[in-house]
Amino acid sequence: MIETLLNHRSIRKFKQAPVEQEKLKRIMEAASRASTTGNMQVYSIVVTSDEEIKRQLWESHFR
Repeated sequence: MIETLLNHRSIRKFKQAPVEQEKLKRIMEAASRASTTGNMQVYSIVVTSDEEIKRQLWESHFR
């Protein structure tokens, strides 16, 4: 686990290729098991491949 933390990096440039459904499923399963503040589970996951929806989400997130 320490190795994972020490090798963390941020990715700011992404490929246009869609994420494989099996990988997406595993990522969402891991996210749903992650601890949250006070175990309140106050987060949401939005999955879409629609470019217009992605643009709207980006705009609302970075305002």
